[in-house]
Amino acid sequence: MGERETLMTITFASYWHRSQTRKESGLPYIVHPIDVLTLIGRDWGISNEIIWNAAICHDMLEDTECTYDCLEINIGDAAPIVQELTFNPKDCSKEEYMGSFATKSLEAFIIKIADRVCNTRDFFVSNPRYAKKYFGKAHNLLQVFEDRYTEIAEQFGVEVLTKMQQTINSLRYRLVLYHET
Repeated sequence: MGERETLMTITFASYWHRSQTRKESGLPYIVHPIDVLTLIGRDWGISNEIIWNAAICHDMLEDTECTYDCLEINIGDAAPIVQELTFNPKDCSKEEYMGSFATKSLEAFIIKIADRVCNTRDFFVSNPRYAKKYFGKAHNLLQVFEDRYTEIAEQFGVEVLTKMQQTINSLRYRLVLYHET
């Protein structure tokens, strides 16, 4: 994905998240989608433009007034992935939602894992007592991660899978260390 396209998508998401801040830190909300993008692109090495666009816009249908049609016009093929990522409590419980990533697209699953990691890291800084509880609520998602190892390795390569595993294991270790001190 070119820098120009990435900046256009970030600008688009920034517009829709313009009045929002992160609850714990008070930072502009757009910091979170950029963090998710950075984890996926820079840290894990996934350079898929569709995944990048969906990562930047992953919370828009859930947290803003942006419509699916508007999203589709602006990010094209990434819009269905954002729709997959959108939690609606009328449809299922949060636990069922996390488990549903067993059958959702691999692209949506990768973004959801990155979202959970980034949110946990944010909680670790701003509310460390909640970080372990929050990460633990993703037990269904983490089981799906283990179940989809082969699929991730086949589509993105063993190196990406290994980096994802290292990120999750490092976060688990950090949470254990914090609660043992």
